[in-house]
Amino acid sequence: MSTEIATPDQVLDFWFAGDKSENMVRHWKGLKETDDEIREKFLPTWEALSSKESAIAAEWSAGGPRSVLALLIVWDQFSRALWRGDPRSFHNDSKSGKLSMATVQSGVHKSDESLDEYQQHFFTMPLMHSEDLAVQQFNNDTFPSDDSKGHFAVCERFGRFPKRNKALGRESTPEEIEYMASAEAQGRPY
Repeated sequence: MSTEIATPDQVLDFWFAGDKSENMVRHWKGLKETDDEIREKFLPTWEALSSKESAIAAEWSAGGPRSVLALLIVWDQFSRALWRGDPRSFHNDSKSGKLSMATVQSGVHKSDESLDEYQQHFFTMPLMHSEDLAVQQFNNDTFPSDDSKGHFAVCERFGRFPKRNKALGRESTPEEIEYMASAEAQGRPY
């Protein structure tokens, strides 16, 4: 296992390596091999960037678009791969959602022409994952879709995503239990 902290370019080179089909597998399939590779290469990076007062995270967030994108990928995507089914998979959702919102509001997410539209999509992914109602409202207003409307409605209704309760050790309310058993909630990750 690597003990070194990766650079933003190393994160991006890994995350976007290969062709479109390889990216689809790496980004969306949730394979154990991918999770293990991220753990092998980037666990120390995740730990350094995820600590409460991380100077490295502050440096990356103040860097250019590529540094910000790398930070968002570590916080949002690597958290899920490293800690699938564990409360730590959601550890960075609040700060990544707020950074994502600030990045979109400032236009930084569109300011580097070397990043294609698919890569730019990862600037906005944390907006969906945050349980912060202001972030959800921003996402729904800025990128309206069935997904953003659904995320916002659930977060507005419950103040959180009930389907995370078990992983986070939170007790579900009777209303949340009813929602999670409903046809409305089936197939939704929130």
